[in-house]
Amino acid sequence: MSDFLGHFGQLNCIPFNGIQLIKSPYMAERKLIRMCRSKKKRIIKKWIKNPKNYTLKPMNHYIYNEIDRTIIAHPKIIEKLIKSVKERS
Repeated sequence: MSDFLGHFGQLNCIPFNGIQLIKSPYMAERKLIRMCRSKKKRIIKKWIKNPKNYTLKPMNHYIYNEIDRTIIAHPKIIEKLIKSVKERS
């Protein structure tokens, strides 16, 4: 693997049809689920820093590296990708 992968190279790697699939739980985005009613900036900053006010949602896209023939995605997205490829064949 090249240096492009960085810390992703240490995660679960699955060979699939000549392409290496890398499951990365870091491919998720934070979505705000709660916000305070206060309009004061210092209180809003405290709410934004608190991880209890967010939920993690897997990103719906993946990263494809043509040189190494690798796909990096969230584990749920890789499962969907494998299912769709198996259904087509």
